[in-house]
Amino acid sequence: MKRYGIILLTSLILFGCSATQKAEEKEQKDPAVELKQTSIQNSKAINEDTCYKYQRSLLHENLQDDYDRLYGALLYHESSVLLDCSMPYVMKLFDAVTFDHPELFWSNYEYNYKESDDKESVTLYPSYAYDQEETANLQKQVDAVAEEILQKAEAKQTDYERVKLLYDWIIDRSDYVNKEENNQNMLSVFLDKKAVCAGYSKSFKYLLDQLHIPNAIILVQVIENPEEYHVINMVQMDKQWYYLDPTFGDIKIEKSYNNYRYAYFAMTSAEVENIYAPQQEIKQTAAYKDSFFYQRDAYLKGYDENQIIAIIASNINNPDPCLAIKCDSRQTYEQVKQLLRSQHIFDLFQSAGYNPQEFEYYSLDENYCFFLNYW
Repeated sequence: MKRYGIILLTSLILFGCSATQKAEEKEQKDPAVELKQTSIQNSKAINEDTCYKYQRSLLHENLQDDYDRLYGALLYHESSVLLDCSMPYVMKLFDAVTFDHPELFWSNYEYNYKESDDKESVTLYPSYAYDQEETANLQKQVDAVAEEILQKAEAKQTDYERVKLLYDWIIDRSDYVNKEENNQNMLSVFLDKKAVCAGYSKSFKYLLDQLHIPNAIILVQVIENPEEYHVINMVQMDKQWYYLDPTFGDIKIEKSYNNYRYAYFAMTSAEVENIYAPQQEIKQTAAYKDSFFYQRDAYLKGYDENQIIAIIASNINNPDPCLAIKCDSRQTYEQVKQLLRSQHIFDLFQSAGYNPQEFEYYSLDENYCFFLNYW
């Protein structure tokens, strides 16, 4: 006897930073939808697909063909697709395809399925949030928004400048709002301007893909709240891998500290593992030269008071001064923290040609960053 069912909200649904899954199975009549011959379309789609497919690379070789078939089916709004795998792998495949391909915004998080007698294959009947005409109209709207920022990014000279521009654009454009209609896809940023982590991350990947910058969406849990699932971005700049989190970069902290967002721009894998618990394999990297702090000569490779004085001096004429400093290690970080807790910091300000009456700072223990306001 064949097994039929329906899976609702099968893929990881990231509300805020939380993932919830619902599964409901029931006996129902065979929809009797005849499988379409999609091999030609799938081959064309795969050949034209040039994005960096990190999630696909993590799959066992036997599942990569199913990944390709599912991608082709979703791309062309197919009503059904035959997958040569058992049901437990379907959710994994669905997440892999939609993480690698944020442009599939019309793909809904609901599908029917029918298992074979031996349960070694599954016929999937995807559900779509938008039909093909609606999809085309929405894509035109996305293109109109994306074109302007992509033109600006293409005019930049370095990977750092291009990636930073897109990171800033997504944060400046979006408000973090839970339970919006499109919060699991990139429409939430491009059209609605209200998103959760899935919207931030997928929009970022979409733009990076257009510039042919290798990048990926990574599933993590937040260590401070292990019940929360979250997504971040892994991006290659100057042939080195970094981790970025535009969602955390958009967090509104108690007081305004300029450049706080860059604590989550160009993180190392060690920093990622301080803040998150990756739910999949990540690339190990200690690169730092494309971090905001290094680019601003505010990256401390060891405790160096002369460099701290230079950082202060470079900010004196800033109309809204805020020192942003990052340390290379826990040891350096603790030494700087001790400096900020002592009166000696005022000596360094005076050496830089400034005599503040007061200052306050915000520190991030997980990624060794300080942000100082002074007046």
